[in-house]
Amino acid sequence: MQRLHDYANDKEFIRKLSHKIGIPAGYVLISLVLLGGALLYSGFGGLLLVLSAGFLYPAYMTFKALKKNNHDLLANYSKYWVIMSVGVVVHELLAWLVPGFRPFNFLVLGAILLLLKSHAATATTIYDSLIVPTLKKLESDVDSTLKTVESAVAKKEKEAAELKSKAEKKLHEATPKDKSS
Repeated sequence: MQRLHDYANDKEFIRKLSHKIGIPAGYVLISLVLLGGALLYSGFGGLLLVLSAGFLYPAYMTFKALKKNNHDLLANYSKYWVIMSVGVVVHELLAWLVPGFRPFNFLVLGAILLLLKSHAATATTIYDSLIVPTLKKLESDVDSTLKTVESAVAKKEKEAAELKSKAEKKLHEATPKDKSS
């Protein structure tokens, strides 16, 4: 137990919290781990932890990399965001296929921490070995589909602008003119 207290005291946040609340650092660490586990097990708490670890921290670090104009870090976080996008889609599909599977949040958080902790080595490996080959195979189909969708959206935007213009014109014609002048 002493090793746990020593380990917890080495962590600044836990040490400060321990001093503020008057509970030994080892017990604070155990409490935080249990609280984190309970939050992960619950649907909302798991979502909160996953969103915090998977989006807020990397978003802030991307902001810092942009601010410092650090191209290497930006490249690594770009790979992270591509993998995270795929991960979100897979997560939602699995959550839909296996609703209420509680350990799922533990797996998702573990995957996110692995991507972040390895300083982009895991993200680069996944990106280079899975994402790039898949996107290369699908690139022409995706580009063609995007072009079709963009064209359809542009056509609908033009139609909407024409309808708005006609409606404004009719409204202007229907508005009574001031006859006192």
